[in-house]
Amino acid sequence: MKKIILIFVSIILFSCAGTGSKSDSYIPELDSGEQISGKVMVLRDTGWTQGAQVISVKLNGQEIGQLRPKQIVVADSIDGDNKLIANYTGIASVGVTGAEMSFESDGMKNHYFLITQKDNLFGLTVVLSEVSEQTFRNTR
Repeated sequence: MKKIILIFVSIILFSCAGTGSKSDSYIPELDSGEQISGKVMVLRDTGWTQGAQVISVKLNGQEIGQLRPKQIVVADSIDGDNKLIANYTGIASVGVTGAEMSFESDGMKNHYFLITQKDNLFGLTVVLSEVSEQTFRNTR
């Protein structure tokens, strides 16, 4: 019986783990000083509301990361139209409206996004906003 409880608790704890980097950790694309281009950087800035649940981030149909509060994921954009989607996963997504944004990339410019959320009468709404590099760094 103890093993079953231990397994159940382990599954719950590990299912809440994010795959992004902590925003205050060293992120080569932001901190190395090297010139980079064509990157998409996404920071979850939702505070600690729903902090145990992860937000899945997809770029052009591929999951690029699962973020907890104050985590960042970095991926490569493609030339032309790109589509970014952010939403809570699993049971945490019930009653939540996810966010979707399309943007044009030329492969040279970096794109910076913040994930925030708004509480409303009917649940949560995930908000995805493109911001300047300076705003992204300041929020980090």
